[in-house]
This record gives sequence, structure tokens and C-alpha cells, in this order.
Amino acid sequence: MSTPQIDPQLASEVAQIKRMTIQRNVRAKWQILFLFSAAAAAGLGTWFSAQPINRDDIHGGLAMGLGLATFLFGGLLCRFLYPIPDAECPQCGCDWNSESKNDIHKWLQWECCPGCGLKMTDD
Repeated sequence: MSTPQIDPQLASEVAQIKRMTIQRNVRAKWQILFLFSAAAAAGLGTWFSAQPINRDDIHGGLAMGLGLATFLFGGLLCRFLYPIPDAECPQCGCDWNSESKNDIHKWLQWECCPGCGLKMTDD
């Protein structure tokens, strides 16, 4: 029994899809850290910009709201600039995200595509 031949172009496309997905996950973690820092800086900067005698509940709410808005709008901007890469089988078009119920870590560990059986590992 002979082993099936692996198309090098398909193998490189699968490797590129995996690499882009992993890079996006790492970038997303750094973005969250940056956005949290920027939100804290915006909120604390707003809080400490007022004289201590003028700080009250309204000013505190403004500072927290500005920090939250910075985090949310920054997250939307990052999502717009760096969208989730498509994870589709280059051979059959099977969407690996939907097959794994949007669990990226699950489909990154698959040995073959659930749609066509395309080998997804380097072994």
C-alpha cells in the first residue's frame, strides 16, 4: 500500500493559512494589552487633569466612560484593520472555523480536512 502523494502547493497554502491564523492570534493578544493600557491612560489622564477639589462622581464617570470608549473604539478599529483570516480548505473550500465551531485551537490540531481529507500536518 503506497502513501498518497502530497501536492506541495496545497501543503504550502495550508501552512500559510495556519501561519496567518497563529500570527493573528498573537497580534490580538498584543492589541488587547495595548488597548487596555491606552484605556487606562485615557481614564487616569482625564481623572488627574482636573484639580482635586473639582473631582466628583460625574468627573469619575467621565473618566471611566472615556477609558471604556477608548478600549471599545480601539478594538473595533483593530478588528477593521486586521480582520480574521479566512480558514478554508484550498482543495474543497470547507470552512474550518465553522466545522470546529469557531475554535481555532481545535482546527489547528487537525491532521486532515474534515471535508476532503487533505493532510493538514507536516508529519
